[in-house]
Amino acid sequence: MKKALEWFEMLPEPYRTRAIENWGKSDFEHKNASFLDLGEAIDTFTWRESPQGEEHWNDIDNRALSGEFDKPKPNEFDKPQPSLHGWIPVGERLPEKAHADERGDVLVLDSNGLKSICTPKWVKINADMVKFWQPLPKLPDNL
Repeated sequence: MKKALEWFEMLPEPYRTRAIENWGKSDFEHKNASFLDLGEAIDTFTWRESPQGEEHWNDIDNRALSGEFDKPKPNEFDKPQPSLHGWIPVGERLPEKAHADERGDVLVLDSNGLKSICTPKWVKINADMVKFWQPLPKLPDNL
C-alpha cells in the first residue's frame, strides 16, 4: 500500500504532473490514505472536473489496471551499462547550446564507438547516429 503521490510517481510524464496537480486541488476526504494500486489512487480526484476530462482519466485508469505503469518500459538504455563516466544517452537528453564549450561544441560517441566533436544542433539533426554525448572540458586559459 502506498499514498496517492507515491503511486503517481510511477506514471510517465505528462500524466504524473497532471495527476499530482488534480490531486492537489481535490477535496476528496481520504486522499491522504494509502491505496492498493494506482487505479485506486487516481480515484482521489474527480475526473470530470479535471482539465483533461473524464475520458482521459478513464483511459489512464484502464491502462493502470492493465499493469502498463507497474514498471518502466524497457529500452536499450535499461540494459546494464558499463560506467558511463559523464556520457549522457541521447535517448535521455539531447545537448543544448548551454552544454557546449566556448567554441560551441560537445563530445559525441556514435553507434560505431567513434568520438567526434560536434555542435548540439548537429547532434539533434543526427540523433539517430549518436548514442551518447557529454560537455567538453573548459579550455585552458593560456591558449
